[in-house]
Amino acid sequence: SQELFGQKPSALWVYAAVVFAALIGQFLDSILGATVQRRNRCNQCSVLTERQSHCGTATSRAAGIAWIDNDVVNFACSLGGLLVMAGLLATLPTTIFQ
Repeated sequence: SQELFGQKPSALWVYAAVVFAALIGQFLDSILGATVQRRNRCNQCSVLTERQSHCGTATSRAAGIAWIDNDVVNFACSLGGLLVMAGLLATLPTTIFQ
């Protein structure tokens, strides 16, 4: 069999699928973080933060959805990347796994 970069050419499709799924997950992280992730404003210095307190005082929600913090965004992005990867692998011919 012919090799490319020390791998079977069919294995390159799997690598490409992994890279594509990771890029989609990263893109989702940026979009969700900028649009729906909760951001709080410090009541003392007015800085935006993810934290519940800043400058020793409580913060108040300034933007985003109250229950969507960075952990929720990370989970959603990981799940999105996983689903993209599963979809891509489902469309690849089974011969690449032999």
